[in-house]
Amino acid sequence: MVSTEPSNNFSNYKKVIELSENDWRSAKTGKICEINATVIDRNYLADQYGRKFHHFCTTSYLGLDYNEKILEGGLFLYLDDSHALSAFGDKGRGFIRPRLPELDDQTLIVASLGKSFGASGGLIMFGSSEQKSLMYRYGGPSNWSQSLNSAAIGAGLASIKIHHSNELLMLQDKLRTNIRLFDSLIYTDQQSSLSAIRLVTCGKAEKANALAIQLADSGFFTSAVFFPVVPSGKAAIRITLRADMTHETIRSFCSKLLALIEENKITN
Repeated sequence: MVSTEPSNNFSNYKKVIELSENDWRSAKTGKICEINATVIDRNYLADQYGRKFHHFCTTSYLGLDYNEKILEGGLFLYLDDSHALSAFGDKGRGFIRPRLPELDDQTLIVASLGKSFGASGGLIMFGSSEQKSLMYRYGGPSNWSQSLNSAAIGAGLASIKIHHSNELLMLQDKLRTNIRLFDSLIYTDQQSSLSAIRLVTCGKAEKANALAIQLADSGFFTSAVFFPVVPSGKAAIRITLRADMTHETIRSFCSKLLALIEENKITN
């Protein structure tokens, strides 16, 4: 097996590309990446190849993995809570902020507004007014002073209204119900986790790509993840559950997935 352990403290992108390029080319040939999709209906898309499918890719909370011990080191923490914002917590506060009594100068929480929040752009939760001042002072020149477009602002304002209504509670409850339904049908290492992300381990990237291709051809779009997204030899199918998925869709997807797992002799 080719070693993927770094030989120094810097990212060797040439080596990363060398190790993963064949798998990415396989994914492109199989039409499971670089997809241009149009929305037909809720949770139903069409791509440039004429395929129509339910998609299980939209991210939600804890995209791949995390380690609780990271909070014990006393280091500067830059925490990305993009996948939990809106999906979890009172008024959609996410996973991280409710668990930290207070933020300090050693902590920043960031999140994308383009995932569960349903708009675009991002947010930063500062630990002090000094951090906020530094961002205003240097953030603009460093990021070419880009501003949000009008559509993003409108979507953000509409999303805020939902966050202050009972509709958000209903959507969060639907998401939890869908997670429990999936877990009752297919076992993964994420079983019983609050996360809406599930990984079906395939081992080799070739198997993950093959499974994702077969699922897409069957009307279900998922995400095959492999090195450098996950460690070498731990390729998987990444599945994201959402509140707008019907129980019928989830049951149908799980039935097809289980059949393909058996057909491809994949041990999860």
